[in-house]
Amino acid sequence: MTDEKIDTKKKEVNFFTAVLIDNVCRALRNGYPTAIVELKQLLLKGKITPKSIDDHGCSILHAACQGGLLEVVIDLFQKGYGFESDKEGNTPLHIAYLFCHSGLIDWLISRGQNPHVQNRDGLRADEMTRDNVRKALFSACLSHRVDSVIAAVGKGWILVSDQDERGRTLLHYACEHGDRALTSKLLSLNSDVNAPDAAEDLPMHLAMGNGHVHVAEFLLERGADIERPNGLRMTAWDCLLAWCTREAAADARAGP
Repeated sequence: MTDEKIDTKKKEVNFFTAVLIDNVCRALRNGYPTAIVELKQLLLKGKITPKSIDDHGCSILHAACQGGLLEVVIDLFQKGYGFESDKEGNTPLHIAYLFCHSGLIDWLISRGQNPHVQNRDGLRADEMTRDNVRKALFSACLSHRVDSVIAAVGKGWILVSDQDERGRTLLHYACEHGDRALTSKLLSLNSDVNAPDAAEDLPMHLAMGNGHVHVAEFLLERGADIERPNGLRMTAWDCLLAWCTREAAADARAGP
């Protein structure tokens, strides 16, 4: 009975610590000056450490870089904490470039941060523009990197409504490539299930048109329109039929 109480208490402490870290990182990412005072107090009391990670995989240091809070970054540097990369390979300099914090960029470079280091997507720090990051995240959908995409949405690096040059959102790509897990996560973040792209294809058209019936069924449960025609006047049913025809032809060519 005693062990049970201790375990429950530990879980409660871990939960509240996680909530605390999330709130501090969110405030730092938004550049709130009040977050600086709160952070210093929490660090002093040992409630959190500079290496604490929020639920988006963002550390205190990286959150401060996103918010352009040079004072916090300098303070952490003076305390001897290194400028480590996050799990996507982004250095503090990558984040400073992404959010155009020129003073922070200059300071980080003066402290030895290399603008030519590449992250997981092959982007150097000095290539971290909004457009390049969006392209990388759309590509991440193709390789089913669910955690990477959702973390970027959570940190405000991309919106679920953002579109590429073809008018496609993250949800379009998740459905096109049959990624039910990513589709589910994006819909939980209020991604528009019936958003058309430039060709007037809905996510449902792309799921059905590539034979991903398991994703199509899930979309249908979430209110997807299966009858709306696209720019070619094809419904999602038509797209599925076209896919079946292509597959049958390919099988016939392959022979027995």
